Amino acid sequence: MRKKGITDAQSAIKGAMDIIGKKISDNADYRKTSEHITLTKVVIVSEAKDMKLSPSMRPTIVLVSLVKKITGYRILWINRGEAEKGIDW
Repeated sequence: MRKKGITDAQSAIKGAMDIIGKKISDNADYRKTSEHITLTKVVIVSEAKDMKLSPSMRPTIVLVSLVKKITGYRILWINRGEAEKGIDW
């Protein structure tokens, strides 16, 4: 491994992920399949860390949504909660 400038397993995995990502981005069929899987199978889960959130953040403590069905206001909610350090996802 050290001959190619790879010093540990983590950098080897990162390099492999970069190669795979490049191959996917270069192939339209792979991109289409990846997008389909992302929209139909991937679920976003966000959870409040504590109850010291602003009042508008408290109503939804746990949010589970398919990427395809998540609404714009939910994305804003997640982004705002993450900025306030009150939500993990």
